[in-house]
Amino acid sequence: MAEQGMTMENGDDLAVAVDNAWNQVERLRRCAEQMRAAVGTGSSADGSVEADVDGLGMPVGLRLHGDVRPVRGPELGARVVEAFAAASHDLARRHRAVQVELGLADAR
Repeated sequence: MAEQGMTMENGDDLAVAVDNAWNQVERLRRCAEQMRAAVGTGSSADGSVEADVDGLGMPVGLRLHGDVRPVRGPELGARVVEAFAAASHDLARRHRAVQVELGLADAR
């Protein structure tokens, strides 16, 4: 080791650095898995439309309640968009909670 300019102390420092890097990779992996598994749920302001988005923010569910069935056109579209926006906001809140839990972000 001495020929290569490496001392026992340097080797120990390197081992600690590698171990710390590996722990960080594992934390990031757990974070990604939890974030991918999260589901965001939201509804329109009047509660007539509910929506779900998966951990990647893709729409996965839409529920229309009885009082919205006669609604058509732009008004229904606006309620659907509102519900998916609320679901996306919920998902972002869940993602933030995972990051804080794993120590990857500060709690505010």
